[in-house]
Amino acid sequence: MPLTHRRALRSAVLAVALLAALLVVPFPMAATAAPVGLTGAHWIWYPEGDPTADAPVEQRFFRKSFDLPVNDAVKHATLWLSVDDRHTGYVNGKEIASPHGWQTPGPIDVTALLKPGPNLLTVEAENLPAPHAGNPAGLLCSLRIIAISGKSIDITSDSSWESAREDTADTRWSPAKILGPYGCKPWGEFASSSPAYGPFATGIDGKIHLVYVPLPQPVQVSGLDPNLRYRAEAFDPTTGVTVDLGIVKPDPDGRRTVHKPSADSSAPDWVLILQREESK
Repeated sequence: MPLTHRRALRSAVLAVALLAALLVVPFPMAATAAPVGLTGAHWIWYPEGDPTADAPVEQRFFRKSFDLPVNDAVKHATLWLSVDDRHTGYVNGKEIASPHGWQTPGPIDVTALLKPGPNLLTVEAENLPAPHAGNPAGLLCSLRIIAISGKSIDITSDSSWESAREDTADTRWSPAKILGPYGCKPWGEFASSSPAYGPFATGIDGKIHLVYVPLPQPVQVSGLDPNLRYRAEAFDPTTGVTVDLGIVKPDPDGRRTVHKPSADSSAPDWVLILQREESK
């Protein structure tokens, strides 16, 4: 059978199995989006007054320059960006769109926008009118870069970022003001995702587990048997390609976090397959 036919057949079988299991099989396993990747980042803003309490209803501009190795290509890069209230972000001049509100930031794949050598991340941020007294403003950002070698590089919002009231050729940029670490007041911690939007888990307990993940983010699976080992695979529903993730073992509470592998696919969603590894 040709490779394309095998992929199509596998896609169909997985789709039917997922639908059938969701409809008729009681299933104790659950899956949630792994916590947002903003740990280590700080809320920042333009240095004026106390932005955690009140800030002008205006735009402010931010930028962060960084260098990437010329001999170690980027394998995968994920950006988390939240601005109270709204923003437009750019990586090396290319606009990055995010369908998420500032209270529910989601991962943005920016792998294709990065390059060896100098890179520039810029954000146009805006504080909108509030229907009450006190109108805080802030920016929070985390960029995780994984190189081909496996080395990771983290770019997070901190005082090394520059800020300004306007972005023109004559702008004098100032160091951004740190307002507090991720989780600080008044913003607190974000929810991972809306439960109604997934992930969705099903399967046959003790044998096979299927998890549909609608975004290109890690997923935390719970309800696994901590005494078993599982063969993990990532299935791309667009191309029909399956990537072997190796053997995984749950922690003592039956939980395991699995990451979506980097692949040549523009599809954000993916399916995690966990099959019980038989003892030899």
